[in-house]
Amino acid sequence: MTLLSALNSTIEKHKEVLENPSIPWSLLYTMEPPIEFLNLVEELKKNPSYSIFNEHLQMLGGGGTSNNYLGLAFWLFKRSGQVESTEAIQNLDDYLMMDTIPLMHIMLLGRVHIDADYTFQNGVKLHGIHNIPNRDVMSQLSVGLLGGSAPFPDIDAILSIEYRQVKFHTSNLETEMEPFPRVNLPIQELEDVRRCLALARPIDYGIHSVGHLTIAPDHLPFPHSNSDWSVTPFKSPPMSPPVLEIEMSHANSLLGSIYGRGIEFRNKLAIPADKLNGYSSGASSVDKAIDLRICLESTLLQNKRAQKIRSTLAKRAASFLGEEVKMPRKQIEKIIKDAYDRTSAAVHTGILPEKGYQNMELAAKLVKQVIIKMINEGIPNWEQYEENPTMWENLKRRLCT
Repeated sequence: MTLLSALNSTIEKHKEVLENPSIPWSLLYTMEPPIEFLNLVEELKKNPSYSIFNEHLQMLGGGGTSNNYLGLAFWLFKRSGQVESTEAIQNLDDYLMMDTIPLMHIMLLGRVHIDADYTFQNGVKLHGIHNIPNRDVMSQLSVGLLGGSAPFPDIDAILSIEYRQVKFHTSNLETEMEPFPRVNLPIQELEDVRRCLALARPIDYGIHSVGHLTIAPDHLPFPHSNSDWSVTPFKSPPMSPPVLEIEMSHANSLLGSIYGRGIEFRNKLAIPADKLNGYSSGASSVDKAIDLRICLESTLLQNKRAQKIRSTLAKRAASFLGEEVKMPRKQIEKIIKDAYDRTSAAVHTGILPEKGYQNMELAAKLVKQVIIKMINEGIPNWEQYEENPTMWENLKRRLCT
């Protein structure tokens, strides 16, 4: 008997499992595996190269999965339901020759709908859940995250990025286990795109991540083909219309500007962008107010010497935006001051005043424009203009020409 004949025999005997996805795979994972799988295991044992799967840990993303010959036999069987059995074996042998392997990291987006896919300049893709090169994960998402039993929002779209990782196997015996190589997961690239998408959308909506994980494409021999889910703390996403292609394009432009300003700028942007996204959620009005308060201060108070916070926030927003918003400077200052007073009440009392909510919405829109302008033009030297009050108007003129 050869490996191919053993695999074909297994397929012939259990083809109803491959042909009917409603049959749970758990039926095959019993205390007494079917004899065909045991025969397949014996053929796998004859090839010394396959011993890396024998009671070993296989690195996937930032962690590892435990494998053995039986798990590899099940992977060969399952893969043969997608391609010919000869190609399934070839996939296994090709993997043995690799030094690095292609993987994908995905981020789930709650209640985000799209009509078309989009690829951003950093390699991140926005697409539907049915364009995932891993049928197990695609099936999980299609029926609802975690089987639909957990209180998660609908997942119709994801952000994904492909990357390569060193192939690594080690014994799962504690005395023989080798340390895993350090892996830098491309989560930052996904977060950069998520933030830019949120800034490119109307203030009523946000882009909220529910969780992320690493997946191996189906052609790689990973009996356990995805890492554990990392659930992201999130605020309930609001109902929203599909993301428009013009919004995706705008987000891509913002992304290029952010990368052009370096890592330090990108790090400074994270808090105000995330807090503004928190405001653009289905959270309570008090939570939204607190997020807006933090966003205002982290955007406009980027030095420790700022005094008279309320007045400083208002002046900086009005001068930085200049005539772009087609609104008198005094009106901008009043909107920011009113929003600051309301958010202060939320922070200190846990209650949001009923009057003046419209200024909260206007302040959120204004600070969003400030963030976008900083992305495109950079952060001004606030202290320089505070030392000479007459230079506020110079700042406005300089930024608006």
